[in-house]
Amino acid sequence: MRSKIMIIFLIMILVVLNLILYNNEQTSIKGQIFFLKLESSKTEVLPVYGNSISLIYEINGDYSQKLYTDMQSGFGQIVILIDEKKEGRFVRFYDGRDLSSNEVLIRYQKEEDKDYIYLLPKSFFFQEGHAKYYYQAKYGVFKRQAGDNNLNLIGLADENKNIIIPGN
Repeated sequence: MRSKIMIIFLIMILVVLNLILYNNEQTSIKGQIFFLKLESSKTEVLPVYGNSISLIYEINGDYSQKLYTDMQSGFGQIVILIDEKKEGRFVRFYDGRDLSSNEVLIRYQKEEDKDYIYLLPKSFFFQEGHAKYYYQAKYGVFKRQAGDNNLNLIGLADENKNIIIPGN
């Protein structure tokens, strides 16, 4: 009896994980593309994870220093407006109000004793040896599905919003 319960529980976990993966895949395939300007990026090599770029979005500069200082550490969400050039810009901190069709939620993290926040995801991982292609990145490229706040960072883009494809 105990093993049957364990098997049922395992099957439920696998179904949920597959649904999450399916939803993310659908967002990457069918989603609306938009760009967030990068303030800076730094290539790093992490022994276990591989090569990555730390991303600091320019949108972080749109808040007052006092607001950063007064915020509690932890996670939250901000509302980004996607304009006609498909660029995102800060609108407000999420307060539960409904979003318009061209607004999207992005998660942030504020670390304790820091006077700024990180928009998430704050890293982009890539294949070893491809750093030379990504150092020129000026935008994070995201996809989202209408009516769904599921976001995927699908790549990085240069100053002309051309998605960087290694080897090209």
